[in-house]
Amino acid sequence: MEKEGKDILTTAAKHSPELAIAMETWKEIKFEFDTVDKIDAAHK
Repeated sequence: MEKEGKDILTTAAKHSPELAIAMETWKEIKFEFDTVDKIDAAHK
């Protein structure tokens, strides 16, 4: 999914200078978060 999404955006950026600039700006940014909807067993 990650590679497919990147390929789609890269292709779209060929037709959108704004998207190309945004992708260049954000290329090194990664959003890596743990799952938010975890059950907190300590508060049962």
